Amino acid sequence: MSQPTPPQPRTRAQNQARHWQQRQADAAARGPAAVASVWFDAARMVAKQRALNGSPEVWDDLAKTLKAFYERHAR
Repeated sequence: MSQPTPPQPRTRAQNQARHWQQRQADAAARGPAAVASVWFDAARMVAKQRALNGSPEVWDDLAKTLKAFYERHAR
């Protein structure tokens, strides 16, 4: 008889995805401002990780995105 394959441990990326999905679900109950706050936290986390891994230009991309948002909505 063959043995059932044991479940594989989740990768860091899978753990992070689950974490952010849960945070989004929790935030949704508190409204759109809470959801936006979670997305902002996630974006900063990604930028920090990418910068630490040798891609500091990710901060420029985030800054440009936030500036564009500001310019669209600050009128």
